[in-house]
Amino acid sequence: MNQKRKVLITFLVLIVIVAGGWLITKAITSYTGYSITEVEDLEEFSSCIGEKAELYTTATCPHCKAQKDLFKIYVGNLNIIDCTENPDICVEKEVRFVPTWIINGEKYIGEKSLEKLSELTGCELNK
Repeated sequence: MNQKRKVLITFLVLIVIVAGGWLITKAITSYTGYSITEVEDLEEFSSCIGEKAELYTTATCPHCKAQKDLFKIYVGNLNIIDCTENPDICVEKEVRFVPTWIINGEKYIGEKSLEKLSELTGCELNK
């Protein structure tokens, strides 16, 4: 096999590999709704938020669901208190509306963007 043919075949194989990787990544993103880099950035951010903040919710609150959905698969890293399951805690903390964030002793009512949570907690959000 001559040198040009070897180079051409190698080049075509590399194109197929790169295209295949791109297609697989695109399929995963389409199926899960998460981009790989977006999810990796959320892991560390959500852990930091979980250490510095409490999120008060109820199971039937659509705004609570939307707030939790921002954290995707890392929602489990958050410190979430369900006021339906733990009414005494919510009464003690004087949580009257959900979602409510308590950060450094201050209450923040309503959904908050990841950027706003970053600002309130000091947790770094990589974008």
